[in-house]
Formats: sequence, structure tokens, C-alpha cells
Amino acid sequence: MVDEGLTPAHNKIDGPMIIEDVRKTLDELDGYMKETLDGASTKDKDVKDNVKTLLKVKESVRRVDSRKDEITLKLDVVDEALKLFHKQSRHKETDSKKLRELKKNWEELQKVAKETKKEIKTTVCLLYTSPSPRDRQKSRMPSSACKKKKKK
Repeated sequence: MVDEGLTPAHNKIDGPMIIEDVRKTLDELDGYMKETLDGASTKDKDVKDNVKTLLKVKESVRRVDSRKDEITLKLDVVDEALKLFHKQSRHKETDSKKLRELKKNWEELQKVAKETKKEIKTTVCLLYTSPSPRDRQKSRMPSSACKKKKKK
């Protein structure tokens, strides 16, 4: 779809479409962090006795780990774009404030995910190493799966 009212200036590195994209990215990152922070926290959740809850928390923690580079890159790209806009007096302070808040939230989310990962590790290991009532085997996973990895 082509908007006939757009000019080539809209696509410049400091044009309105780029500014709009930066704000859209800020909103997307904000939504992701809020949703994932809630999912990665064990606060008010029964992860010891509720397997579904435990697995949801585990998945949220995994997403933080797997998207670490992507989120960090997006934050850096937005930061550089806002610096460019600032030099040209084309940015709003609210965008810079939101970016600072998101960077702080990203650090907090990574911290929560790391703490949660430690907290649920034993429960996750028990989940995978405990025999299933339907299984005749004693374990579904080798006991070595839950041992601490030696650092080289």
C-alpha cells in the first residue's frame, strides 16, 4: 500500500516515518517487558505444586534469555536514533524518558529472570526426574541433567 501523500522526505533517516517507527518500537518493548516481567516472576504463583504454572514461568524466563541480544539491540538502535533527533531538535523529551525507563526495566527483568531461574531449578529438575505414574522406568531424565555444570 502506497500513501500518495508521502514525500521522499518521509523516508529520510530523521523523517516522520522513522520517528513514528521509534515510538512504535518503544511501545512494543514496553508491552513485552511488562508482560514478561509478570510471567517470569514467581510472586503469588504456586510453582511448587502447579506444573502448568511452573512451565509458564519457565517459558517466560527462557524468552528473556533467548531475546537478550535482540532486545538490547533494539534499545541501542532507539537510543542512537533519539540522539540523532536530539541533535536536530526533532525529538520529544518524553521519548528519551521512556527509553531510560525501558533500559531500567530491561535490567530489572533480566535480574528477575536470573533469580527465578535459580529459584525454580530444583523444582524443574524434580519434575523431569520424578517417575511418571504411567512409566515403569524410575526416571524420565538422567540424574546428570540436574547436576551443576562445572566451569572450565
